[in-house]
Amino acid sequence: MVNYLNQEANIISQINQIRNTSLLMEQQSLSMKEQALQVDNLINTTEKRLKRNRELYKSNVIAQVELEEMEDEAVYFAARRKMLKATLRKDSAYQVLQQQQMTSSLDLMQRNLTITKQSLDQLIVKAPIAGQLSGLTKELGESVARSENIGQIDDLSAFKIRVRIDEFYISRIAVEQEGNFTLAGKTYSLKISKIYPQVSNGTFEADMIFTDTAPEGIKRGQSISVRLQLSAEEEAILLARGGFYQSTGGNWVYLLDPATGNGIKQTIRLGRQNPNYYEVLEGLKPGDKVITNSYDNFGDKDVLIMK
Repeated sequence: MVNYLNQEANIISQINQIRNTSLLMEQQSLSMKEQALQVDNLINTTEKRLKRNRELYKSNVIAQVELEEMEDEAVYFAARRKMLKATLRKDSAYQVLQQQQMTSSLDLMQRNLTITKQSLDQLIVKAPIAGQLSGLTKELGESVARSENIGQIDDLSAFKIRVRIDEFYISRIAVEQEGNFTLAGKTYSLKISKIYPQVSNGTFEADMIFTDTAPEGIKRGQSISVRLQLSAEEEAILLARGGFYQSTGGNWVYLLDPATGNGIKQTIRLGRQNPNYYEVLEGLKPGDKVITNSYDNFGDKDVLIMK
């Protein structure tokens, strides 16, 4: 930056010098033209006086020496006019040549200044897209190599959601599969655009894009719970997930007896599941109350006496 400023100042100084030189040449030319006009005026005046003095000399009014002085003065002014005209011709030719050279030099200086400014512009990092700067990894004064990544630009008009899905559902996930989530009381629809089948820590990932408008004010890195539609909607008996599954393997639960309030061991059969519920295929009916906490402290009793 300092080198650029010094170079720019040097170029501007040279440009100003060229312009000052051009102005000085014009002033000198005007001065010589003014001198030529003065000489022409003196010659006209001298010729008139010389004509009168010759008449006066014939009448013996003036002396011969006075007439000769006037004639010498007329010769001097004529010689001076001749010299000024020759100087003006040479000066005019010289000015044309000098003006061409200064114009070329000025054009070269202007191009050098433009190139210098372009070099400075190349030091400015410009993002390939318009968006929001969400990450900057460099510090002030740090050197940056060509093609080095220095930040993250988010395209606010093209957000996508990266979702993590349990590997249990990997065979049931496909591109164009729909889902939705609720934010600030409004539901937004999504669809899967890309699936990453690599499983890590029991989950795999997929990209989902908005099928309509994206929420206003959504931020990069924000966590959102997305509901995926794995099949067509249908009615089912649902049982909340809980610690009982680790003790019973989902084969039975303690069903609360409405009359006594005790827990009765009830055989069940579970089907599909999601992060919140199990589907109950057999053993329970709507409205039944079940203990879903861990059964580790209950043992394998048929009846739990609730006190």
